[in-house]
Amino acid sequence: MIEILLKPYNLSLLIGLLAAIGYRIRYFHEKDKVQWIIIGLLLFVVFFEFYAYHLFSQKKSNLIVYNICSVFLETLILFVYFRQISTSLLLKKYTIVFPIVFLLFILLNHFLWQPFLTSYQSYSFFVAAIGICLFCCLYFWEIIRYNLFIDKPLYAMPHFWNVAALLAFFSAGFLYALSATKIQLIIEEQQRFLTMLLAYLNQFLAGFLYLVLGFSYWIARILAPKNQLKPS
Repeated sequence: MIEILLKPYNLSLLIGLLAAIGYRIRYFHEKDKVQWIIIGLLLFVVFFEFYAYHLFSQKKSNLIVYNICSVFLETLILFVYFRQISTSLLLKKYTIVFPIVFLLFILLNHFLWQPFLTSYQSYSFFVAAIGICLFCCLYFWEIIRYNLFIDKPLYAMPHFWNVAALLAFFSAGFLYALSATKIQLIIEEQQRFLTMLLAYLNQFLAGFLYLVLGFSYWIARILAPKNQLKPS
């Protein structure tokens, strides 16, 4: 178990979770419901990652765990978070419409191409990555276009760091999802090497993402001007 905890990805996840909980305990007087979503997300990821490893150690398939928890439920939790930080009616509508479309696609993918029990739903992850990246771009576009939060620098906002990290991770997720669908390259060895390389990159960025989610409120508080110590 100690060996598993010390793996860089798992360690990043646990440190991010502890950092988020630590901030909530230290600044409990700040009535910020949004951070509870982040803490809930990190707890959820810790749970399903270790459960998936338990199944793997028992030589059982953990595909359904990743398909349901990572591809589907984690995406839905992110859209709950997105709805809370949405800056316009357009974004709020998007956080309702996309999850419905995404659920329908997952069911279609399950019945036609990638069954939950036998295949990793890389097509569904690809669609999720598109939806999340699109939200992140729209979020930043509206902030810049309409000069939102003009009274506070962006680096003093925890959601700026969270959305930027999500954009970085799911942008790379495009490539990882495509490689998982076994895109035909000229040489088969190149395909295996690219898939392995992108898998390592995906795991590295995932660890970085969870660290940012865990430390974003700390970063915002440290960087905020002294007269604006409460991040928003």
